[in-house]
Amino acid sequence: MTCGLKNRFIRQEKFLQFVRFLASGFLATALYFLIFAIFTLAYPANPTANSAVSYSICIFASYLLQSRYTFKARERSALIFLKFVLTSMLGFLLSIGVMAWTVRHQSLSYWIGALAVGIIIPIVNFFVLSLWVFVERGTRTSS
Repeated sequence: MTCGLKNRFIRQEKFLQFVRFLASGFLATALYFLIFAIFTLAYPANPTANSAVSYSICIFASYLLQSRYTFKARERSALIFLKFVLTSMLGFLLSIGVMAWTVRHQSLSYWIGALAVGIIIPIVNFFVLSLWVFVERGTRTSS
């Protein structure tokens, strides 16, 4: 395979991987809303706890989707799962920061903040997951 074809194939595979990443994220988000709705119907007095339980379940579901479907990771370990959870928490904190910056410091609508979060966080998470969490041993090259 020539260098040009190889680079094109790699770019195409990364794009398809990003599409799988978005699809997995959409499924995990839909699952969150389904679980949250079920818990809230059963326990309407505590939507905050219902949300926390739903989110916790969905982190595990998202890990399974991302590791098996998106990144097709062959290696599974507690360390990889911990990195995934840390990445999720980083995304959560970053989303708070983006919203605060948009609304408080730029005086923009919270809808602009939500749009910024919806664009920035998936991109950051994709790169962190692909470059740190789901890197197969022996595939990382030094530049």
